[in-house]
Amino acid sequence: MLMNRKKVEAYLASQRLKYIESRAPNKIDWESSPFKKPKAIKLTLSYSTPMGRKSIPEVTYQIVEAANKSNAIVYVWIEETKYPFLSPEYVIRIQQAKRKLRGIVAVTDICQACKFQIDERVAVCPDCGLHFQ
Repeated sequence: MLMNRKKVEAYLASQRLKYIESRAPNKIDWESSPFKKPKAIKLTLSYSTPMGRKSIPEVTYQIVEAANKSNAIVYVWIEETKYPFLSPEYVIRIQQAKRKLRGIVAVTDICQACKFQIDERVAVCPDCGLHFQ
């Protein structure tokens, strides 16, 4: 995850949105992306770290799925640009989806649909996919 969850949730709260999940964009996401898809091969400066090679700047993308007050899905695209020894820069763009969430259920520690043991901070059951409030 690029931005930490607390920063993402604080931003979503300022936009009156509720966090559902976050993920890296896939091929289908890039077709309607508010950002230009990065090229598969590019010439950049790079440096080595114990975790592998990094490019300068290192640009990564994240999609946060959220819900607005009318339960419509909203995609929040986050572009993170990192330079060595500097704080990352973020560009955030919001896209409205054409679908609404399925029913949302309040939950404490057990999914009401499949009885899977869950953490109260999750928005979606990892076992059956039910969305929680």
